[in-house]
Amino acid sequence: MVRGVMRGLIIAIISTGSLCLGGLASAIPPPEPTANISVDAGSVAFGNVVVHSSSGAVTLTVTNNGNVGLEIDIVVINGTDASEFIKSVDNCSSQTVLPASTCTVDVSFDPVVSLAKTAVLSIPSNDPETPVFDVSLSGIGEGSDITVLDAVGGSGDLTMDFGDLMVGLDLQRAVEITNDGNVDLNITNITPSGAPFSLVDTNGCSNITLAPSESCVVYITYVPDNNVTSSDSIIIWSDDPDAGETSVTVSLAGMGWPDTNSVPTAPVLENPGDGQTGVSLTVDFKWKESTDNDNDTLTYYLHYSDNQEFIGGTVDQVAFLGNKGIYFSYSGLGFLMMGLVFAAGEKRKRIIPLLIFMAILTGMLMVSCGYSEESSSSTPSDSITQQVSGLSASTTYYWKVVADDGKGGMAESSVRSFTTQ
Repeated sequence: MVRGVMRGLIIAIISTGSLCLGGLASAIPPPEPTANISVDAGSVAFGNVVVHSSSGAVTLTVTNNGNVGLEIDIVVINGTDASEFIKSVDNCSSQTVLPASTCTVDVSFDPVVSLAKTAVLSIPSNDPETPVFDVSLSGIGEGSDITVLDAVGGSGDLTMDFGDLMVGLDLQRAVEITNDGNVDLNITNITPSGAPFSLVDTNGCSNITLAPSESCVVYITYVPDNNVTSSDSIIIWSDDPDAGETSVTVSLAGMGWPDTNSVPTAPVLENPGDGQTGVSLTVDFKWKESTDNDNDTLTYYLHYSDNQEFIGGTVDQVAFLGNKGIYFSYSGLGFLMMGLVFAAGEKRKRIIPLLIFMAILTGMLMVSCGYSEESSSSTPSDSITQQVSGLSASTTYYWKVVADDGKGGMAESSVRSFTTQ
């Protein structure tokens, strides 16, 4: 009897437990339907690749780890250097990837310049946690890269205009060839120009190998032999892999003047002293004015640069009116003030016409000479001072002054150097 009762209780308990467990199981909700994206690589480093070639494709595999379809939008490559990374095969854009299924995208690095490049491959989808999956892309373009600068006009314009020069005079200016790439650059030849221009290659740049960041300098000399405009060019040949740069052409131009003109004397530099150190970042350049027997209006060109060839340097223009001791920098404002002071001392009936005349003359000078914030001041002696500010600290500068009478007569000072504080 007791044994039967106990057996019944055990059966009842087991039955009740089964009912409870069954009720608990039915209370657990099924997982939410969601897409879940993963990519087999979060970044791709292509390493060094020769410019104008391809790294070859790297395949990225996209997987749907969710339980509903992964809806992928348009896969794109973004970033400043995006154009140098190529999406060659795309089986993912505008596709729905089923759960536990995959699609692929092929990407390559095709550099066009010898620099480190980066971009991002973006894969947008309906994954609620990662709506855009980004894959970082990187690579280094490998190759030489020729840069040609000169000391005439715009240093990177590949044009050297020597201006007006009297027959019998000569003018020499530098051309700098630099390897801005990350492998050696081979200069195979420099095609020289013809008269009245000549190529002076004292450094052997016509057949040289330049390591990355290394430079070589050649010189162009202009010696006009008659009163005509001349033009020519030099051609620099190299193994630069960039399209169109296996040869770089530098155009040359100059205008000869008859030798009936008197050449001004060369300016004599005074301040800063040659080799002077601890010079302020605002400098009063000072030189003795030139003498011109024809009493021509002289224009002084103050050249200063951080290299002796004046490549990429700065040129300030200062005009000097004959031997009258009056000169002005670009703005001509000092000349206007002199005119106003002079006019104030005249009789009243002459003030207005004279002021008008001075205003017109000053306007003409401003148009012809341009404008500069740099100041120029006269001294009681026969010296000229031009103030320049904003120089770089702890830098050695080179400077010279060229006097030009506008009629082919030109004279250069010596070259001095100084170092800023």
